[in-house]
Amino acid sequence: MFLAMKLPHLQARGDGRFRYRRRVPDSLKEVVGRDWWLVSLKAREGAALVNEHANAHAKIEREIAKAETLAAIGSSSALSELAQWRAAEVRAAALLKGGVSGVADDEVRALLADSIASRYRRDPEDDEVVGLSPEDAMTIRALVVPSAAPPEPTLYDAKEFYLKERLKGGDQPEHREGAVRLERVYRRAVEALGDRAGLPLTKFTWADGRALRDHLLASPKNGGKGKTLTPATAKRELGLLRTVVGMALKEFRLEGRAINPFAGVAPSEARSGGPIEAEVEKRRPLPLDVIEKMRAHLTATSTNPDGALIWRILTGTGCRLGEVTGLHVGDVVTDGEFPHIRVQWNEDRRLKTQVSIRSVPLCGDALAAAKEALELPREEHAVFPRYAKHRGPDAASAILMKHLRKFTDDKRHTVHSLRHNMKDWLADAGVEEKTQNLLLGHTLGGIGDRVYGSDPQRLRQTTSGLRAALKKSMLFCYAGRADVALGM
Repeated sequence: MFLAMKLPHLQARGDGRFRYRRRVPDSLKEVVGRDWWLVSLKAREGAALVNEHANAHAKIEREIAKAETLAAIGSSSALSELAQWRAAEVRAAALLKGGVSGVADDEVRALLADSIASRYRRDPEDDEVVGLSPEDAMTIRALVVPSAAPPEPTLYDAKEFYLKERLKGGDQPEHREGAVRLERVYRRAVEALGDRAGLPLTKFTWADGRALRDHLLASPKNGGKGKTLTPATAKRELGLLRTVVGMALKEFRLEGRAINPFAGVAPSEARSGGPIEAEVEKRRPLPLDVIEKMRAHLTATSTNPDGALIWRILTGTGCRLGEVTGLHVGDVVTDGEFPHIRVQWNEDRRLKTQVSIRSVPLCGDALAAAKEALELPREEHAVFPRYAKHRGPDAASAILMKHLRKFTDDKRHTVHSLRHNMKDWLADAGVEEKTQNLLLGHTLGGIGDRVYGSDPQRLRQTTSGLRAALKKSMLFCYAGRADVALGM
């Protein structure tokens, strides 16, 4: 069986190699300065070509987002005086590096400044330099007045600082999506605030936060066929800017001098004109017959055994999808008194919160699935190598959702619904809240619950609770024998 894939913007060259070729939109040509984006690819076939193409595509997507931001503002010079000043300081330092022996530092600076100015014409009446470029003007200032106070930071500077510190420049695979999202959110802020987006952070007001909120709620979805962003999406984007500005206020020592206009500005369904929906209604537990049909369908028809095994482990543990797809072989313990999986940080998976680090018991069908997974041939340390990578959980979710839609068309039924199922089963079995939180990786209460108690003790506690929940649900009684299905 051969799978044909069409990679967008991939062009074959005469020498058997490929390149990524993408036309620059007319609206961005002036900003970008060329007609095409071209990236030569080294790989010639297979997964290596697909991965290299994905990296090139992500890079160009970031460039498009940045170009759209520049076009919205008008020009790169309007982005940030502080960024220009920092660049001028670097240029001035490079010019001074050679130095002149026997000449005072201030005289050297004056000579260098005069050298730059000599490239331009002087007005004979007032002896002023005519047509001095902003770049050279800033460099002369950095030379002549090195102690000058730098310009006040703007939203652009806050964004660039966040990109550097949190997203490491956006160059690594795990950060690329975040970098694109950051540029997109920043562009929307520019659209909402207009000229005010270029003001120093000290000039922002609460009205700016409200203006962005209203703009987001009126912004169209990508491919949404006329639909606007949901309040949940607007809240996430406001939350990102709140974090970006909050970091900048600390970094540039603006606390007390500037406010964070995006803090405390929460969009509501009522303001968006949509129906108000309770948080608990956004995801619904799956009906038991749907869970059983999915298990049977994936086991019988899927050419990829990973999908069926992941589904069975998710159902019997209540774990998040990324917690299962990122498992290493050493994280899975299938023998002893308390078989379990250890959910922890590794190079293939990042966890949502610190409380997500935990041991989750394996009982019944989930334990059987884990054993089957370990018996699959592999050359790597990951239990599910196909999904133990950047965006791997997204790929697994897409495959599972494709099958799930054959049995339910309720949009509130998703793979994540299995966690809601487990929460209900635990509650129905009378399992105490602390044990529920330990199992699901939710926030624990006081410091006693968070800090005290050994891992073996917690594993005994959670195993007892999980067995009670599964027995209560009777989900695994395919043969009508709960004791066998639950491994009891």
